[in-house]
Amino acid sequence: MIINGTPQSREVAFLANTEGFMTEAVVANLEDNDFEVSLMKPRFKEYNSHSEQAGIYLLYLDSEKGNGFESALNTLKSRCMSDPGTHIIYLIGTPAEIYDAKSILTDEFVSDVFERPINVKELVEKLNNDLKRQRYAIKKKHILVVDDDPNYLNSLNTWLSGKYQVYMADSGLNAISLLARHEIDLILMDYEMPIVSGAKILEMLRSNSETKNIPVMFLTSKADKYHVMTVMRFRPVKYLLKSLKPGELVAEVDGFFAS
Repeated sequence: MIINGTPQSREVAFLANTEGFMTEAVVANLEDNDFEVSLMKPRFKEYNSHSEQAGIYLLYLDSEKGNGFESALNTLKSRCMSDPGTHIIYLIGTPAEIYDAKSILTDEFVSDVFERPINVKELVEKLNNDLKRQRYAIKKKHILVVDDDPNYLNSLNTWLSGKYQVYMADSGLNAISLLARHEIDLILMDYEMPIVSGAKILEMLRSNSETKNIPVMFLTSKADKYHVMTVMRFRPVKYLLKSLKPGELVAEVDGFFAS
């Protein structure tokens, strides 16, 4: 079960092609520590149908051609992108196998890596500590950042994630989808997005009883009087210039919550 984007169960999806002493040791130690483990092949259909409720993924990698991990990694990446901050993902393998896996999943979504042969007790201890941090994240304010520029989106995530639980959307439609699944305390949204503008999205949010009271700050790269007046006509709680330095932007968000 996931509450506010954080895994609250101890369900583990353990993806491995082979079963042997090491995988059995991992499963036994996890179960001894009250985790519920589903050991499965990394085949797309099996992975997708048996791991929907898991918030924890252990991938026991191997280098065999057609091993199924490529499709599993791509599926997991899509799941992480649509529900950011909801998964703990460990990669287990040789340095080369881990490198290949991270070329698909990327560092952003990998919680930790363990080279074989692994220290099982160390893995379990790390997992318990990561779950504690996940539970702490529930107490953080939740911010949704919406921007079609992936570089700026990632920058905002980096600046804010130390203090806040950050969700990212690269379009208005993705933002609406995220809002349906997560409780959000503040939205930082690009005003000048193509296709569906920030102003249009704000109108959509205010027409919905469940989202109409979520505060929105517009992000804009233009500071001329006409543009600022146009932005403020839609009555966001504030507008922030994209030229703000990281510390200045975080201070603006901190000040909003403090007030």
